[in-house]
Amino acid sequence: MRSRVTLIAAALLGACFVLPLSTCTRYVDAKGEAVPVEEGATPPEGAVAIVDYQVPAEQLWTHTVGGLLMLVAFLGPLASALHARFVESARAKRVVFWLQPLLLLAAGHYVWVIAGFGRPTAAAWLAATAVAALALCWLAAFAPRAAAAP
Repeated sequence: MRSRVTLIAAALLGACFVLPLSTCTRYVDAKGEAVPVEEGATPPEGAVAIVDYQVPAEQLWTHTVGGLLMLVAFLGPLASALHARFVESARAKRVVFWLQPLLLLAAGHYVWVIAGFGRPTAAAWLAATAVAALALCWLAAFAPRAAAAP
């Protein structure tokens, strides 16, 4: 059961790499100049709303090094879950197991930062939940397993 939860949470976290984690609305006038609007206030007449979406995958084009780090952070748990399921080497499983907390810390950091750029979207909450579920599954690996009944 634990491996199934890990695989589902890792797949959801990987999907969040291409989903917007936050949105930010700004207003411009007819000339294209910024119009200041207080939070919750009605924008002035003639102002056009522009909604910006912050997507982690965009970093691959705008900031390649940061984008590659985000790619590893978001897709690394999925790769490690698939690796644990299909690879037989005990040494490789141990290495991947101990890399998992670093990947989760990085993914959690990126979700927190990107969601803080504006208003968090449902994908940000989904990514945060996936990171928490993966962390709990990782910690559950230390719990002793009950012996199977004869």
